[in-house]
Amino acid sequence: MVSAPLRWGIIGVGVAGAARSRAIAADPRAVAVGGHRGAPEAAGLVAFDELDALIEACDAVAICSPDPTHPALVERCLRAGRHVLCEYPLAPTGAEARRLFALADELGLGLHVEHIELLTHPARFLRVVARPDALRGGSLRWVSPPRIDQPRLAHANLARLHRLVDAVGFPRRIDVQQADPDLLSAQLRFDNGAHVELGLRAEAGAKRHLELTLVLAGGVAMQVGSTLLWRGAPQVAPAGAPGLFAVDQLAASAHFIDGATTYISRDRVCALLDLADNLEKAAEHARLRQAAAR
Repeated sequence: MVSAPLRWGIIGVGVAGAARSRAIAADPRAVAVGGHRGAPEAAGLVAFDELDALIEACDAVAICSPDPTHPALVERCLRAGRHVLCEYPLAPTGAEARRLFALADELGLGLHVEHIELLTHPARFLRVVARPDALRGGSLRWVSPPRIDQPRLAHANLARLHRLVDAVGFPRRIDVQQADPDLLSAQLRFDNGAHVELGLRAEAGAKRHLELTLVLAGGVAMQVGSTLLWRGAPQVAPAGAPGLFAVDQLAASAHFIDGATTYISRDRVCALLDLADNLEKAAEHARLRQAAAR
């Protein structure tokens, strides 16, 4: 017996919301009933002025609104009896994320957090060649314009942190060297003694740019922008790969309808937020030390 497609509503139809709308349209197990806030009509969606009306018309809700709104909206939709897909981050802290997952379990509903950075070709490739005990060192540098909705640099860059820990695991220790409102510089130390230099910078007018280097036992992996090198040789993504939001959408539908495990565990979602929390705490201690030294 084939179940009817899940009826989806989208909260926050900006760039991510429009991408989610296209992914829902390509999902045979989903149909979009409309959107609330942003520009639903531009994405080909029926606009709902009242959030409660949208929730009432849906089986599942995709939350694509600004980061600070996520926890309250997730809880509101869960308590209304709806499955929830939330763009990352689910919550401002790991503790709050765990509470929301526990609520979903209590209500017998699905809660999936999008982390499409794990679906990219570089991330998939690094999972094959990297492992925690193979790490010898490296660096992660990222620059981008400031984010008004998320001023905390670690939390604003969960996707970059996730790329690192997905490949080589979580660090054992964090040593922050510099912590300004627009710069976070730290050394991440791992269980085998290796360390990775972290530099996150927000700069007005800057183009988003990633430089990731992992020195591994078997060779050096480097990603500069969208170019991935392994042992100095370019690694090209396979042709014809589906879009990242499309893959994420299919995973969410399978999770909600079949109870299937998604590509990211709730433990990872919470541990990643814990890492950002710990980076921010270490950064605050560094700022206090810097102030005391003046």
